[in-house]
Order: sequence, then structure tokens, then C-alpha cells
Amino acid sequence: MSDSWSHPNIRNVALERWINEIASHTTPSAIRLEVPDGQSVAPDADTGYADAVEYVSVARPQDSGPFNRWVGRATADERIWPLFRGCMTGRTMFVVPYVLGRPGGYLSRVGVQLTDSPYAAALLRERLWTGSVALDSIGDTSFFARSVHSRVKLSRGEATIVHFPETQEIWSIGSDAPRAALLPRKAHALRLGSQHGLNEGWLAVRGSIVGVEPPGGPKRWLVVAGDGLTPWGRLVDLPSGWRTETATTAACFVYVGRDGRLWAAPAERERGPDVPNREVPVAGFVFTTRRSRVAPLLLEASTWRHGVYLAASLRTERTRSPSTPGILVPDPLCMAQDCGVHMGEYLDHVLSIGRQLAEAPRIFFANTARVGTPAVWWPSGAANVRLLAWIYGRIEGMAAGLRTPIGVVPTPESIDATHLDLPDGLLEQLLAPDGTEWLREVERTSTFFSEFGSKLPNALRAEHRALLARLETSIH
Repeated sequence: MSDSWSHPNIRNVALERWINEIASHTTPSAIRLEVPDGQSVAPDADTGYADAVEYVSVARPQDSGPFNRWVGRATADERIWPLFRGCMTGRTMFVVPYVLGRPGGYLSRVGVQLTDSPYAAALLRERLWTGSVALDSIGDTSFFARSVHSRVKLSRGEATIVHFPETQEIWSIGSDAPRAALLPRKAHALRLGSQHGLNEGWLAVRGSIVGVEPPGGPKRWLVVAGDGLTPWGRLVDLPSGWRTETATTAACFVYVGRDGRLWAAPAERERGPDVPNREVPVAGFVFTTRRSRVAPLLLEASTWRHGVYLAASLRTERTRSPSTPGILVPDPLCMAQDCGVHMGEYLDHVLSIGRQLAEAPRIFFANTARVGTPAVWWPSGAANVRLLAWIYGRIEGMAAGLRTPIGVVPTPESIDATHLDLPDGLLEQLLAPDGTEWLREVERTSTFFSEFGSKLPNALRAEHRALLARLETSIH
């Protein structure tokens, strides 16, 4: 394209200038505002499953933390941005303005993604607030996230995503996979969101907002953090009559309200009956993990600080089978892949949120991958409602629990196993923490925490020492 592009619906001067700057570098054959309704699209066959190497670019490498690959801005400009030169030649560039969260909501975020993937443009329109609503939300400000994505096929290993939390930019090239193509859902909501939350006093959380409702009882809202592989929302357990509703599945924003309570706002456009199109009060946090051993099926932290410590030391198995446990990888706060700031600073930020609350929500942990002997585990699926029912009961002061050195676990009788056909003694195995195993776990946590250096909050060091003392006392 040789002529400057404009559109009657885009009246933001900074936005129009940026679109033309990107177009002059990527040289698309045409530019269109979003994808027409009803257009059928699919991921690109050549690049759909290409793995992208991800980088975080902040001014100082020491601020990126132990989980992010750092790249300097000068290096990104010199080595990565040239990959975009002419990358959209022969294809259409779609302009997708969007809003994360409810338009006009307390923590709504605005941005624009430029992409040559009709698949990405269509899915963004389906899952986020886009179109005229988004353009109205952006208004005439120049403060909006700027994402550029191309599905151009590159040499093996060249697919790349670069996040710039400090300047609200995201570059993604060489893959049409959802993580690389749907940049607002994770890259903006979480990588950039963690930076904005740190600066502005709120939290970006990788996970769902799940409403739990007993038969005839009030609904309570939980933030369920994790990778989304285990189903928690939109479930109905017919034998017990409990049900769950999901307000968002990928990311949410959490903040302290004027009433001193914790509130959560969905990052995505909400769906489903009885799902409020607004922020909801948080009754509890649930951090999920997948481990065949050590971590019990359910666990409740004794305090907010204790819960943050346990969440900071989370590990999960990349793959899991009863005979071959997967490779353990650290996943603090279930955010190892998505935190755009130093994890030590983010943990300190989470602790500070707790200190601002009039009454902090309870913090729980769920591990549906825990394996018993013989190799049998929790049935998951709709049965997960039974686990959330125990969490609900603890919040309401109705469910029994057993205090252990690591926290409170359910008594086997407090989990409704009716009609689940579980082997005798399985619940006892899945719930029981092993003190010796946990001593080894604490040793591994010591090694892991050493990577944070001086940025590990002192409060978590104190919790670590206290847990070690409780475990040693219980064993000896």
C-alpha cells in the first residue's frame, strides 16, 4: 500500500498514525477494520502450531525476574523488528480495537491489535469487547496497548513474542497459535497487566472467576488461578445439586474495593445465564496445580500471608501419568509464564494487597492430579463441584477440616463422595500430607527462593522458617 490509510470510524490521530507506520513496515495489500460478521476462519495450516520464543523487554534486565527471557529494546529493534519487514505482503491487515474488562469499568484496559490472521481477528471479536464500543472507550487518548501480530512462516525457531510492559507494546510473529495470535487475552491482560497492576495497586490473575452455588443457597464467587486444564466452571453435579458458573476463563483483574473487600473483574466479555456483567466480590482464592505426589487434593492456608507463601512455592508437572510423574516446574501464583515483572516484586505486591483488606478472603489449593495407591485419582469433571463445595463450606464455617503442619485439609467425611464409586481409603490417601515428603519440598523451595535474591519478601522468608519448624516438630 502506497497511500495513507484512514477509516471514518477511526478519529484518533495517534491510532491512525500508528496503523500507517506499521503498514509501511509490514506492507499489507489491504487494511480492514476487524473481520466481517459471519466470516468463517481457521488457523493458518503452516504456522498454527509453531512454538514461539517469548521475551520481556524492560529497561533493566534485573527487573525481568527469574522466569522471563530478557531482551533489551535496542536488541529487539535491531534483531526482531526486521523480521516484520514485508511480513504481511499479499495479505490483509485487520485492525482490532478492544477492551479488556467491562467498557467503562473500574479496571477496563484498552488496546488495538494489528494482525494478518483473520482467525485471530474473528476470535478476538468473539471473546472481547471490540468494534465501536472499543473505539469509543479508546477515545482520543494515545495511551492504549499496541499489538502487532503476523502469521508469516519463518525459519524453524524464529517464531517470537516480545512483551514491552513499560511501553504497552507487544510483537508476535511466526505463529497462529492462540497464545501467539490472541495477544490481548494473555500478553496484554497478564504480561502488561502485571506491570500496570503493580503500578496502580491491583492484581492481574491468570485464571477464572467461578461462582459456586449450593441447592437453595447463595452464590459465592471464587478466583480460581491456574492453567485452565482442569474444569471448574459451568459444571452441574446432579447427585449433590451443586452447580458452578464461570464469568471468565483466561484472566481477571482483582482489586480492593472501597468497602475493604476484594473484588474481581473479568478480562474477557462475559457469557452465560446469571453471569453478571460487572465486578463481583471475592469470597476465596483457589490456586490449582497438577502433581501426582506431595500436594494434597485440597488444602487451606491459615492466613493470607501463609497462602501467598504456599502460592509462591507452587510447582506443577508439565506432563503426568500414574506410572511416570511429569517434570516438576515452578509456577508461583500460577503466573510463571505470564508475569511481566520480577516475581519477587509481584509477590510483595500480593502481600500488600492483603494488608489493605478489612477481611482477607481464604486461600485454598487444589490438586486433582494427586494419585493414590493403586494408581487411581480424583475423577475430576463434574465431581470437581464436590471440592468447591468443601471450599464453600469452609468459607461459610460449615465444613470440617484437619489442621496439619502445612495447613488445613478436609476430613474424608467432609467431602461428599456419594455415587462417585471411589475405592476404599482413596480419599484418605489423596488428602494426607506426608511430613517427610514435605521436608524435602521445603528444601527444594529454599533452592528456588534463592533465585529471587534480595527481592524475595522477608514475610515469605519468615513463613518458610515457620513451616520448616512445624514439619520438624511433627516428625520428631
